[in-house]
Amino acid sequence: MENSELQLFRQTVVAEHNDCIFIHPVCEIFEIDSKNQYKIIKNDPILSNQGGKKTASLLFGDNYLRVFLTRKGFIRWIQLLNPNIVREDLREKLIQYQTNIFDYIYGEALVPNIKREHEIELRQRELNSIVNAALTEHKQLEIEKRQLRATNYQQLGLDFPLSDMQELPGRKTNIVL
Repeated sequence: MENSELQLFRQTVVAEHNDCIFIHPVCEIFEIDSKNQYKIIKNDPILSNQGGKKTASLLFGDNYLRVFLTRKGFIRWIQLLNPNIVREDLREKLIQYQTNIFDYIYGEALVPNIKREHEIELRQRELNSIVNAALTEHKQLEIEKRQLRATNYQQLGLDFPLSDMQELPGRKTNIVL
């Protein structure tokens, strides 16, 4: 599912208590008469038992009674919508909406996202392992370089302090002030 489709679903599938989806946002986006849809819902033998009217001031910011349906009822209602009742420029969008709504509501659009998230986490673990191995090797090389430098200074008979170095185990560092 594309980002624009997901955004459309987030705007229209306004739910409360996970099983109560309001039809008002869908009607607004597709410019459908919500009063007429309420009549259709009341006259449908299945939909008439799948919802009702209630307020949702937290969701909408007012106390206006809006029609809601259960998930099953919402899916049925969406599938019953005739694309010919919307403006011609919105028909294809409504058909696409009707096609993908089931996947969105029941989470099947999330499966590819969850799978990709898992793949990303696995790759990050691989990269972290590579980075850790590289940092460990870098540290070992730095220690070896310091040991070589200290040995070289001693062989030359020079008494230089080991700058920015910690005292190496088993070696005495001569510091000249």
